[in-house]
Amino acid sequence: MKENSRRTPERSTSSQEQVIYKATREKAPDPVLLVDVLQLVGQGYSDKDVAQQLYCGERTVTRYKGMWREATGISGKDSSVKLVLWGLNKGLIDPKKVLEDFSTENFEELTDREWEILQVMGKEKTSSKEEVSKQLTITEGRVQRKIVEINDKLGTNSGHHAIAVYRSAQIVLKEDELYFSGRKELSNYVEEKLSEEMNEQS
Repeated sequence: MKENSRRTPERSTSSQEQVIYKATREKAPDPVLLVDVLQLVGQGYSDKDVAQQLYCGERTVTRYKGMWREATGISGKDSSVKLVLWGLNKGLIDPKKVLEDFSTENFEELTDREWEILQVMGKEKTSSKEEVSKQLTITEGRVQRKIVEINDKLGTNSGHHAIAVYRSAQIVLKEDELYFSGRKELSNYVEEKLSEEMNEQS
């Protein structure tokens, strides 16, 4: 019996060739979908909800979020908070869409400590729970518990969603570097600003 002369090619063990092998088999990212994923993450959607909104798989959402992290060099704990802040500051996340279903009056429900946490985490350089605990001299566990309470009062879905709402309110007011002195002041200013723009469009 004659042996089959065809041989199955061996898979390369070279790490560089393995990367190329993988890259040539992965579908190139859709740039529009890539930005849409970032926007919906900023609006507080879970990976499952993002997938449903964009008619794609959860694995695609996870992969695209990973691409953003790789492109920005963002990693580690609280990477979602950092990514959302980066997206807002670069103009890739629309702050008005983040605020669409949010009542800024909810800011008035926060305690002084909860407001301080939002202010500190709303800065890219101090957006991790570790940095907040250092600046406010409280434990990371207490920061986490306060974030849960903040979400309950603001009606947000996660820490990064709460930060996205706070930072979006700042951007709408064009007060990029301002630490607001009061929760009611921020609430009133945002409501007035959005109301003015709606009147101009009508």
